Amino acid sequence: MSSDAETQKMVLRPFTRRGNATANGNIGGTTVVSLWDPAVPEGLQEGDNYWRESQLLIQTGDMRNQVRDVTGFVQATGVLTVAPRFVNPNVSLLSGDILALAVTIPVVDASAVTSGSPLALDVALAAAVIIVDDASQLRAGNAVIYDDTGASEAILIVAIVAASNVLVLAAPLAAAYLVADDAAVSMADAYIWDDAPNTEAVTITAIDVTLNQLTIAPGVVAGYTVAANAAISVSPMIRDGVEFTLMPPTKTVDSGTHTNPQQWLHDNNWSPDEITIAAAGAPGEQPLGAAVAAGALRRLRELSIVHEGTNNTVVTVLDATLGNIVLRVPVPAATMVIWSSEDGRPFAAATQPVIQTSDITGGSTFVTCAGVEAPQT
Repeated sequence: MSSDAETQKMVLRPFTRRGNATANGNIGGTTVVSLWDPAVPEGLQEGDNYWRESQLLIQTGDMRNQVRDVTGFVQATGVLTVAPRFVNPNVSLLSGDILALAVTIPVVDASAVTSGSPLALDVALAAAVIIVDDASQLRAGNAVIYDDTGASEAILIVAIVAASNVLVLAAPLAAAYLVADDAAVSMADAYIWDDAPNTEAVTITAIDVTLNQLTIAPGVVAGYTVAANAAISVSPMIRDGVEFTLMPPTKTVDSGTHTNPQQWLHDNNWSPDEITIAAAGAPGEQPLGAAVAAGALRRLRELSIVHEGTNNTVVTVLDATLGNIVLRVPVPAATMVIWSSEDGRPFAAATQPVIQTSDITGGSTFVTCAGVEAPQT
């Protein structure tokens, strides 16, 4: 795990790529899913194994500040595979040995193996709705409700109303739970491992914080011992929406297609001729290079704007094909402004980027731009 200062140094490296998980990874914490499409520009759009040998830094969520090596990337699914697996900090060592097929797990601290939210209001016996403090910490799926009295039961969350922090359950509760008893809801996905190494995903069905005991279903496949440092944690799954940064290795030789990020940027460089805008608004609109090639994606990464006018202006980049505004850059009178973005602003295949300026009183506006355009193979 890295400190905040070390994390910032990593993020500021050249040629980093920021992105978001667009779906949940696997329960074992060895995959991150970031699938690009025109509606999800934060997804990854590079070719198969482009990010192999890079490092991946998780920036939000339970696994924040953890760095892992990328061992593979599949563009069609958006799946990055990493090694070693991520480790969820919500973890406890086992307090006693267990045999294969065991369904009861004795732990040092059962309250540590939780990830969710306390209740905001008491819930009655047979209730099918739970109101929690922060529903954003939970998701639809298997979960556990528990309190400090030792009461606990497995629940299935079928819907979440985020605005009111409401959880909708598939079945009524078998008991009542009180805020005064520190009742809470935790996701049930968990992971158990030791130094042997044995590892497996399990589902928690009950949490007893008085006895420091977890119940799982079905039982474990392997036996686990205290001597082998056996531990259990909340699943290290990288969840939908988690932010990350990819840091490619510094390479000087291209060992194959898309293995050298610097070479890839050079090979797919896009930089049309300088554009002169001599009329304000739509009448002066100019194409920002040719339309994006079929089967390709273009990312606008830099604009260099020289404005000779005596009034301030706003330079606007639009997608003429879809009719939406992509970028606005304010430019003071008689000055030069450079806009840049590491990730760039995306334009899908066959779309036509165009550019306008809002005011040319006293002089024209001149624009040069650069980016990348690459086939979506």
